[in-house]
Amino acid sequence: CIVMLDGMLHEVDQINMPEGMTDTPVLSADLTTAFYCVGDEIRAMNLTTGIPRLVCKLNVQQLQIVGLLFDDTVLHCNVTDADGDSYTAFYSAKAGEKLGQDEYLMSIDSWGENYLVRRMDGPVDEVLIGSQNGTLKSLAIADNSNWLYILPKSNAVVELDENQNSTTLAVYELSEGKTVTCL
Repeated sequence: CIVMLDGMLHEVDQINMPEGMTDTPVLSADLTTAFYCVGDEIRAMNLTTGIPRLVCKLNVQQLQIVGLLFDDTVLHCNVTDADGDSYTAFYSAKAGEKLGQDEYLMSIDSWGENYLVRRMDGPVDEVLIGSQNGTLKSLAIADNSNWLYILPKSNAVVELDENQNSTTLAVYELSEGKTVTCL
């Protein structure tokens, strides 16, 4: 079941989830919908009415919803297909159609229509920034960078680069894809 808590962590409600749910559900930001998997199906339950709906049915071995992106319109999923190949896939949260996939994705974050993607294709660590309707830009980061923090209101990313001798903080302005400041 899902236990709903208020801001003071007091229990407000309990919602029973269906039998056969294979992983932890992912909740929409407005807490009205829980997305979950049952076998090779992605389902969504309206938490107000308790009524579930089928988002999509896939022919896969394993399926896990990792999160929601772009204001809860895109489902971010880890998939192992029928041939045993693993990848990250993106599905419409409303209609279930496949929007894309990536075999090398390490992380993705979104705010509004903007996103930041970190990929590892062989020895190359690649960071890309973009928007759903805009162009994709590459962001030059240190090879041993540990963390990237998004600052959505500033339209910037902070990179933390730690090594044995020093720690460096760099701020990248996203619309230009360049370093603004570095400490």
